[in-house]
Amino acid sequence: MGEMFGPISLSVFDQLALIMQRGRVVDAQGGDTYLTADKARRMALPISFMSGGLNTLFNPESSLRTEAWLAQHNGPQWYRRRVMERYGHLDNFVGRDAARDVYPWVLAELERGDASP
Repeated sequence: MGEMFGPISLSVFDQLALIMQRGRVVDAQGGDTYLTADKARRMALPISFMSGGLNTLFNPESSLRTEAWLAQHNGPQWYRRRVMERYGHLDNFVGRDAARDVYPWVLAELERGDASP
């Protein structure tokens, strides 16, 4: 990592490990501080979830569960989700055909981002 990015803090990876172990988002100490009704209300804004269908690091089901949880609190009008079936973890950004298959969807979602539902 140091060769790729220079000096970085690795503590975020400890939190990511906790998240993966628990199967839900938790804070750095493992506390359930994010999945509250108050926090959900703060997320009543346009969010587009994107996942690679072949992503083995973060299963596409996790974005489906997140979208459903937020929609339960705020209504579904704020959220969109797309699974790029032939893509893995970072392929959505650096995959051979990402410019053709993924980027147009990302651009469309960014353009809708400041429009209320």
